[in-house]
Amino acid sequence: MSRSHVLISGMRGLGVEIAKNIILAGVKSVTVQDSNTVDYADLSSQYYFNESDIGKNRAEVVHHKLAELNNYVHVKFSSKRINDHLTEDKKFNIIVLTNSSLDEQIFISEYCRKCQIKFLNASTKGLFGQIFCDLGENFQVIDTNGENPLVRVVTGITHDEDGIVFMPTDVRHGFEDGSYVTFTGVQGMTEVNDREFKINTPSPFTITIGNTSQFGIYEGGGTVTEVKKPETIHFAITGKFMPIRQFLYFDAIECLPEGIYEMPKGDDIMISSKYSPILPTRKSRYYSQELVFGTDFQHRLGQAKYFIVCFILFVI
Repeated sequence: MSRSHVLISGMRGLGVEIAKNIILAGVKSVTVQDSNTVDYADLSSQYYFNESDIGKNRAEVVHHKLAELNNYVHVKFSSKRINDHLTEDKKFNIIVLTNSSLDEQIFISEYCRKCQIKFLNASTKGLFGQIFCDLGENFQVIDTNGENPLVRVVTGITHDEDGIVFMPTDVRHGFEDGSYVTFTGVQGMTEVNDREFKINTPSPFTITIGNTSQFGIYEGGGTVTEVKKPETIHFAITGKFMPIRQFLYFDAIECLPEGIYEMPKGDDIMISSKYSPILPTRKSRYYSQELVFGTDFQHRLGQAKYFIVCFILFVI
């Protein structure tokens, strides 16, 4: 990561959030690119913009504030079209595209595949979002989930051609088919200690480890521990955590007000104020938020008062 040069296109709310996280992670350099200017629709999700920035280039406004996040990362901006960077600047290892047109997504994706550049495309439309990744082939991940290895108490091991390992039934063991384990502290069947076994999981409380008929008889004790093996996958990763597998879709339509899909009747519009205007009647920092949730919701939110207490726990 410390040698990576990243180009992030689009400095609206989604783009700046991605840029913030990448800069804090500590890459070599980040170029934030946007050829458009700030408008009211940007203010509700882009926390670095304010009304005085309206009409200014998005990337130019935001890049100084992003640079303050990590002095070890070189942050610069560009107001040129992203296509110009593809022909003029060949140093980027990763290109991140946000909220762009489909034609642009296809063009950049094909270019990155041809030039072996990692490509990520992300977009949000109100309460809907998606991510597409094309990060290359044949990479190895050392730790697929970032969790500590599973450790379980052994209560029994059968003495047969497909030895069954029993564990307490008050909790599921959590092992998966095809994973590997080692044993320690087993008495009687000492041959299993400090040896790796590929397992199957016939039940949530047992695993099988293969032929144990030539081993001693299990007498008691012991623990079984998961062995984490490197896994070869067909797209780029950091080597520590498993990333998105090419495509992710997300929505939060449950956040919309009840009855949002009901069409108002003529009488409701004519003689009552039952329905709010579909579009905001004025522009403000919360313009985009009103487009999604309505002016009544935004008004109630503006009247709300909260007192937030943050606890920080220090462990010595």
